[in-house]
Amino acid sequence: MLRVVLIVTLAAVSYGADPAQTCADGLQEDYRGTKSTTVGGLTCQAWSSQSPHKHSRTPERYPDAGLEENFCRNPDGEPKGTWCYTTSSGKRWDYCAVPSCEVEREREVLQLGEKKGVTVSLQGVGVKLATREDLGSFYCGGSCEWVFTTDSAPGTLWNITPFEVPSPLRLFSATQSSTAHSGNAARAIDGNTNGNWGKSSCTHSSGAKDNWWMASLAQNSAVSKVVIHNRVDCCSDRINGAKVYVGDSLCGEVKYEAGKVAYEVQCENAVGGTVKVVQNDNVLTLCEVEVFGADSECYKIEKADGYHAGETMRPGSKAWGEGELAVQTDFAAPAESKCWEFVPAEGENTFKIRKRFGSQNGEFLRAPPVNFKDDDVPKTRRFVRVSSDDSLNVWQINSA
Repeated sequence: MLRVVLIVTLAAVSYGADPAQTCADGLQEDYRGTKSTTVGGLTCQAWSSQSPHKHSRTPERYPDAGLEENFCRNPDGEPKGTWCYTTSSGKRWDYCAVPSCEVEREREVLQLGEKKGVTVSLQGVGVKLATREDLGSFYCGGSCEWVFTTDSAPGTLWNITPFEVPSPLRLFSATQSSTAHSGNAARAIDGNTNGNWGKSSCTHSSGAKDNWWMASLAQNSAVSKVVIHNRVDCCSDRINGAKVYVGDSLCGEVKYEAGKVAYEVQCENAVGGTVKVVQNDNVLTLCEVEVFGADSECYKIEKADGYHAGETMRPGSKAWGEGELAVQTDFAAPAESKCWEFVPAEGENTFKIRKRFGSQNGEFLRAPPVNFKDDDVPKTRRFVRVSSDDSLNVWQINSA
């Protein structure tokens, strides 16, 4: 008996499940995390089990595939990544939707909260950000470019506050577990809320069990609510019990009410990159899915004192020799041009500051290539810019 126990224990160790692994790239054949549910919310069947589904993907036949317990894996190179057999007799197998590591990287972008009256300095140099006008040698009038300064006088303080992206949030790339009667997944995000089937704006699954519908957000977002527009000409009660998820977070469940056209499911700012509706006990029909909330990683950087107080940072229109745009303050710029995200860097309170949305999306706030010296007076005239080059752009944020 002791020998049997030892063999089982060693086998479990050899598979090397890693609870800390939450993502994988490519075909995800190297995924060794512990996710054990499918994209439709079904629990995975153990790889060593032949119930409820008989199969040949066993730990013995695939000894290097990490087929431990019922964790999501890809032993045979399925094109969409990790999968598993399910414990539902009506659904043999399904994909697991383990996120790519690029998606996980986006989720690691720091959520700063609110920081008032802070300095933004170039790491290792100590020069702070101000505007040309704060230095007393230039009159901007309207918008004014950011520059470096060693001065701690008024004009070097900034407020960093969450920036609410206007709702609703747009959905993309809708998919679903199955399709019947031409009721494809894209109908739920076509902008048409009409609940009559004849208007060709409602989805329809092909079966009455284990159904799901899912669409992607443009980026990880804090979702306040999801609104589902139901079918009204027939079968309205099919929506009862449908569960709504943002990422892996369950927002709530739809409770059918006779005569009700639209159902709001509160998500309490759950953060995720996808919205999913799961109906395990009936046909799933959605006539429109709307999502409301705010981008969870987007911030405005606002001048707190000195000249141009109250104005926020955005890329300007002035290009330099390197083809990079100078950064300026602006009071009336379009909303999307004021969104920035903070990517943690090495060191305390240090970040890479990256543009989000609109023009220059994905470019970094960058210091110009210059060697700073104590007697380098012109350094207070060096213009800050945005660039695809992510070097020389690590910033430190400190309380004044």
